Amino acid sequence: LGDNDFMDGALFFTALFGSERFHHLVGELAIATMARLGQVSSVQMAAAQEERAQMLTVMLTALLRRWVEGDEAGFREGMVAEAMMLVECSYGSLLLGAIGRAYVRQADKALGNIFERGAASLRANWHSMQSQVHVAKLALRVFAAQQDISRLDAQQQAQQAIAEAAASPAEDGTASTAQSAVQPDAQPGGTPSQQAPSQQRQHEAAGGGLGCTEAAAAAARAAAQDLLIARAAAEEAALPLMLDAMWAANVVDIEGVVARVCARVVGDSAASPEVRAARARGLRELGLIFKQTKPKEEQAASGSAINAKATMEAAMMRVVEQKFAEDDAAHNGER
Repeated sequence: LGDNDFMDGALFFTALFGSERFHHLVGELAIATMARLGQVSSVQMAAAQEERAQMLTVMLTALLRRWVEGDEAGFREGMVAEAMMLVECSYGSLLLGAIGRAYVRQADKALGNIFERGAASLRANWHSMQSQVHVAKLALRVFAAQQDISRLDAQQQAQQAIAEAAASPAEDGTASTAQSAVQPDAQPGGTPSQQAPSQQRQHEAAGGGLGCTEAAAAAARAAAQDLLIARAAAEEAALPLMLDAMWAANVVDIEGVVARVCARVVGDSAASPEVRAARARGLRELGLIFKQTKPKEEQAASGSAINAKATMEAAMMRVVEQKFAEDDAAHNGER
């Protein structure tokens, strides 16, 4: 995406996960930052994340000011209204849940006594470790799916090459070479009856005494077509898994940056102890509001339950529409 001038990778990931409306709460997702910057060093990425944390610290401090100043009812009313708007975004319920849980954990750490803070820290660390293990497991599943797709692609290209060689023999011996190349070996150890229909046809054409390169070419083309269909099906089946993996990585990213930001807001040495305590109480209330907010039409809280293809297409359309709008504005400005 990043190499395509028409499809901005950072905008795509932002639109895909609905984070453009959550920018004041989570900033630019790390996956979007990497798409925007391209090849960056760990130092550059750390600097970008620190800039993100500083911006979010200012935003969260401002968001909690109404509570700190004593207008708790007004704060609740405003935050409930905002949460009801945010929850309808792409991945809105999931984003609110992740942010809300992080807010509550950090508020509990700030408000508790020494034992309660220790217990809250242990729970937060355990949750973080579980999240990272989940990401690693999903990454392995995505890798396995990509390996399967690559295998199907290699087999399809091989069958296509066989078909082309069999269809246009340029010298003596080519036909026999093509015939020997199309023996049913796509599934080691399998018998012709266990092969795909196109592979069986290919075997019959090559070894059944037909002696016809046209028949061998037709069989290879059929095998290539079957493999092409299988690859397309595998790619579509892998989309929900890829979204799950990307979302799991986003959760780790969001929870990490939110924890840093909350620690700065409730531990601000420039604020009085009373203000820091009030911020922590407001933070906990905000976290509970976010956690409890559900969309009008309840949807499963799992990326795999979302129509992956439709979700990605909708994100692409939003990026394209934004690109058109920016181009129109630039064109009108030049007039």
